Amino acid sequence: DHLDEDEEGVALVLGLALSVHGWRIIRERRELATLPPASPDAPNVLVIVLDTVRAANLSLYRYERPTSPHLEALANGGMVFEQAFSTSPWTLPSHASMFTGRFPHELSTNWLRPLDANYPTIAEMLKARGYMTAGFVANLRYCTYESGLNRGFIHYQDYSLSLETLIESSWLARIVTQHVRIKRNADEVNQEF
Repeated sequence: DHLDEDEEGVALVLGLALSVHGWRIIRERRELATLPPASPDAPNVLVIVLDTVRAANLSLYRYERPTSPHLEALANGGMVFEQAFSTSPWTLPSHASMFTGRFPHELSTNWLRPLDANYPTIAEMLKARGYMTAGFVANLRYCTYESGLNRGFIHYQDYSLSLETLIESSWLARIVTQHVRIKRNADEVNQEF
């Protein structure tokens, strides 16, 4: 039995996807094995970024409807910033600023350029101190591996490995459907987390 050209193409794409996923698992295990010991009194650090969400619409910030009860529960045992301002009006440079502590004009990011390695990220600094770092993203336009925001994360989950994702991300599918999936919903990100 010989595979026809279509079956060969599908087999090639699936094989490449599995090898990329397999390489990520191997890399993560190697990085975990080389982590320095963490300080026993080191606090847990959880950073949640709600891209394009206004504080005025969150019950955490006294909005009248219960829109963020889980965030309120987390906030009871953590720290809440009452006044926070973005350094940029769009995702990539504002996230790069949060991750590096630098202003956007100091960074490499723009519409076509990812964050470079000129400045360390908070994930790199935490990892160097023994923290297991992971990032889970929903914005598939400006927060993927290609954005450079993954630096320092041992595990960085952007695209899920599924047949649907493979099809949606293919060049041909984008032309045929005129649709590019640029975000994932909260349930998907929460499940992976």
